[in-house]
Amino acid sequence: MAAGWEEILRQAEDEAHARGCRTVLYTITFQAPGFYHKQGWKRLGEVPCDPPGTSRIFMSKELAAPTGNSVRPR
Repeated sequence: MAAGWEEILRQAEDEAHARGCRTVLYTITFQAPGFYHKQGWKRLGEVPCDPPGTSRIFMSKELAAPTGNSVRPR
């Protein structure tokens, strides 16, 4: 199902690019930092948080021109 999540992220990135958004996200060490890294996101920093031993990871990505159909409001 990873390809499904990659497509959802790509569509969100395309829409953000079309709207001129800057991109920063955060995830937690036990969530999906590896997934975002594989999609081209770069780590900006890390801040310890609860539960002990975990951290918030802040990431950013320079968005390219859309690669497919963006989601548009109806």
